[in-house]
Amino acid sequence: HALAAIGLRVAPSLNKAVALTTVVRCKFGSASVIQWDNPAFDKELSSLVRVTDFSCTAASNLSSKLEGDDGAERRAESKEPDGLRVVESRDCLVYHSEAAQCTASLEVLNSGLRELTAAGWSFGLVQACRQSRIEHRYGRSGSAHWVFPELASGARRWLSDSDGTHFPFYGRYSVAGAARGQRLPRQRILLSLLDSFHPTVSWRLTCAKDSLCEIIRQQSFRIWLVATPHSPRQILELQQKQQQQQQQEQQEQQKPTDFRVLTDSRGSVCAADWQFEMLAKFDCARPIGRRLVSVRRSVTAGPAASDMDSREDEAANLPLQAVTGVTCNDAQQLVWRAASKSSAADVLLIPARRPGDSGRTEDSRSGG
Repeated sequence: HALAAIGLRVAPSLNKAVALTTVVRCKFGSASVIQWDNPAFDKELSSLVRVTDFSCTAASNLSSKLEGDDGAERRAESKEPDGLRVVESRDCLVYHSEAAQCTASLEVLNSGLRELTAAGWSFGLVQACRQSRIEHRYGRSGSAHWVFPELASGARRWLSDSDGTHFPFYGRYSVAGAARGQRLPRQRILLSLLDSFHPTVSWRLTCAKDSLCEIIRQQSFRIWLVATPHSPRQILELQQKQQQQQQQEQQEQQKPTDFRVLTDSRGSVCAADWQFEMLAKFDCARPIGRRLVSVRRSVTAGPAASDMDSREDEAANLPLQAVTGVTCNDAQQLVWRAASKSSAADVLLIPARRPGDSGRTEDSRSGG
């Protein structure tokens, strides 16, 4: 309602991020970090809008709607004291886990009431993954792994976690812009991003003799609150152009729109790190609904630490890789790794998806 009141074109359900702002020319100083050549930009932006709060905390998403079979099969639900929800059916399980929630509060200043609508600036939340291990163990047979080849090989430090609807922002509602020609009232704007895990995992695989016994998930993400001198429509056009690129090298040469990481009223960089770890054990000899034996899970979130080992501080300076190239959903591959050393090499079960591909389910793209 606050966004609608100041003339922003947004969807009714604002569950991920969003908002507003004159065009400042910029350059790309290196292949890894976006740099700006206008030293007065921070001062100019701070005279228009101020970030009064930015935080990232662990959150529970147990109210999320479960998507599973049509009810014809037997389904049973088991809950752990710490909030994990597992829905078991004959062929698979769906687990809903805690996730991270990032919130920000922006205040439009008097001097920015007219400027923010002059050229259609946008604010938004960008999330990228920098470490991922998703392993489903099937007894002595081996394990199925959801792998990001670019991260695993070291070819990239970051992978965009955008769902592609408004690349490179996190999701469909994670970016919006000011309507041109409208004068904004003084207004405080609340932004939020909620990430969640709800993958589907099979009890048995055709390549495994044994049933599922463990799920291991370890992932690390970073979120930035950024400003860009482009409207949502221009950002959508950028996404469409990027999807037309067929080679990774061409995607890297395609420079994105200009982005700037914001700072709050205390001068702190608006960037946050969060990590998720889970070890769940199952016994498929038990009845459906009682197969979850134990689970250990932790979610940690807080201000992003400076990257002292990096040539550039990627907390204060948005990495180019976080807003270019393939996204996590499209880059991941499902690989089978047999436990026996005498078995064949790794088997690719589901390949990475490239622009134009279709037919992969949301469950498979979420690490199921």
